[in-house]
Amino acid sequence: NRIGERDLANDGGADLRVVATQALEPGPQSAAAAYRRLRDALHPPVVLLVGVAGGIRSDVAVGDVVIGDEIIYYDARRETVATARRRGKSHSTTPALRHRVNEFFLRYGSTIAVRRGVQVRVFRGPIGSGSAVVSDAGSDIVRFLQRFNEKTLAVETEAGGVGQAFYEEIGSEPASGWLTIRGISDL
Repeated sequence: NRIGERDLANDGGADLRVVATQALEPGPQSAAAAYRRLRDALHPPVVLLVGVAGGIRSDVAVGDVVIGDEIIYYDARRETVATARRRGKSHSTTPALRHRVNEFFLRYGSTIAVRRGVQVRVFRGPIGSGSAVVSDAGSDIVRFLQRFNEKTLAVETEAGGVGQAFYEEIGSEPASGWLTIRGISDL
């Protein structure tokens, strides 16, 4: 729940102010609350949600990094006697951040050298988010996400909350956007 600040110099020579906070618990509700506290306290122009995710697309491997340009919230559903009918909804990143992500890929490509002899592959695309931790590649949630958007890269548990909090934000100068960046920790 603490918010830490640090000023850094970026590669263009200008100062860059970085602020970090941590949600109290995993999940969309706690992530949304942390986002709101951060926005109320400091009004950052851009919010990055970082952490880990489980890869669900066949070309995504452990150690890869995914940038979510769309978040598909998979928990919305209607329960009937016969079955559960999922009603996913999605939040895309803002056009301003999409341009920044495009510039990133133009500048660095999809493979980044992190140190001599070590490279990391970077993907961008939709990421599924909800309260359930998905550890079964054959789960109904994974099948739903692949039907909703066959390009869905991964699943995680916080971005849906931050996306909704950003979407509902009123009463203050809105951030120019938010983005989730996840390292693939498992499949």
